Amino acid sequence: MVNSKRGQTTLFIIIAVIIVAVALLAFVILPSSKPIDEPIQEITDPQAYITDCINLELEPIVETISEQGGYLKVPELNLTYNGKTFGYLCYINMNNKPCYNQQPLLKRYVEEQLTEEVRREDIVRNCIDNFKKNAEKKGWEISTCPIPSFSIILTEGKVNVPTNCEIILSKGEDYKRFDNLEIYLDWPLYDFIEVSRDIVWDEIHYSDFEHLAYMILHPEFTIDKFRAPESKVYTIRKKISGDMFIFAVRNYVQSPGI
Repeated sequence: MVNSKRGQTTLFIIIAVIIVAVALLAFVILPSSKPIDEPIQEITDPQAYITDCINLELEPIVETISEQGGYLKVPELNLTYNGKTFGYLCYINMNNKPCYNQQPLLKRYVEEQLTEEVRREDIVRNCIDNFKKNAEKKGWEISTCPIPSFSIILTEGKVNVPTNCEIILSKGEDYKRFDNLEIYLDWPLYDFIEVSRDIVWDEIHYSDFEHLAYMILHPEFTIDKFRAPESKVYTIRKKISGDMFIFAVRNYVQSPGI
């Protein structure tokens, strides 16, 4: 009798384990009603979809500019050190003289480079077309502008890509209309340009930049100053994100023997 009860208990345990295993297997294998790779906002919100699409292409361009001292293409005045090449933001080819600011309008110059590259790669147009194809697959009727108008504006912590393009979505009685897309990438390129301007100003007027004192006043940044042969390499980092901006300076180089 005792053995019979033990046998029944064992059988119940086995059945319970099988039920739990089947339930877990069904949860893992069966598709969810809302797949994570197809968020609802991609269908009904063109700004969310197009922003993600543009940022995917824009961020590598921004990183290249930031890691080359504000230049998308390495300029003639550059410093190659430890396998990396940086553009000069302040340079003079004579010794014992203050350097000249190579990009006094660096913000505008960077905005122009970004705009030209995004237009050359047709990134905005391609992302709008991708959204249109995605929406049509979901059963939406959609019309978009033939040529989107956009600009790139750097502001604190952001690379803004305001885009003017009429997008109309309709499905049955559902109707949506969008005109101005406020697209932006979270990236502190503007902030780096402001810091680099302070560095260049001090280099010209005081022959050096006190980066340790500056970090006390601006604790959101870390600034490394590396002295290469006849040049200095400045690396500015944003503590929270880890993003960086690197550039070179050739300034007040002492003549040999002095």
